[in-house]
Amino acid sequence: MADDDRSFRDLADQVAIEAEIAVMTMGLEELAVRRRTHDPPDGIMLDGIVLETPDATALLADIPRIVIATGRSYRNLATDWTHHQHVRVLLKPMSLAAFELAVRWLAGADDSSSWPTPEPGPSPGG
Repeated sequence: MADDDRSFRDLADQVAIEAEIAVMTMGLEELAVRRRTHDPPDGIMLDGIVLETPDATALLADIPRIVIATGRSYRNLATDWTHHQHVRVLLKPMSLAAFELAVRWLAGADDSSSWPTPEPGPSPGG
């Protein structure tokens, strides 16, 4: 779980503990450092803002499962990534049930237990 929002990382910790899934939480800067010094993780959930960084592709390379948890402002950017079979988008605000499914999918749950990436909606104010 890579997100600069500590409360969101705390939620990930709690859900993972209840599901008996090992999880590591960190800020986005820590993620960049870790990717340079460690093997890729089995899966990652991260904030959509990461997709705006010039090294997003390198940062996410070789990670088998990716969940982009994002607010509406990054929705279109996040859904551009869903042409990859191993990427899902989870829109904020989200239900606890959707978040739990995302954590379980990252931990290796069968794809059929996943959730659909949301269809593009109307533009704000339109």
